Amino acid sequence: MSCQVMHALLKDVAILTFFVRFNVALEFKEDDTKGNFSTVPKEKNAFKLRCDVEKKIVITVTQHALQRELQIER
Repeated sequence: MSCQVMHALLKDVAILTFFVRFNVALEFKEDDTKGNFSTVPKEKNAFKLRCDVEKKIVITVTQHALQRELQIER
């Protein structure tokens, strides 16, 4: 698509710019041999992971409080 065509298409489009802040949490879980997963302990600045144990990583993303909510679809 040429620049002229793009310019013609975007001529009447209002472009809004705003910033969105997110909080992100990372959690490591390990199989506790009872079929459940428990949170891995953290010591100083390191996680204490065990060898040969099934693991899960849980990532939680939440939007920081704003007057405008960002709608996200899967």
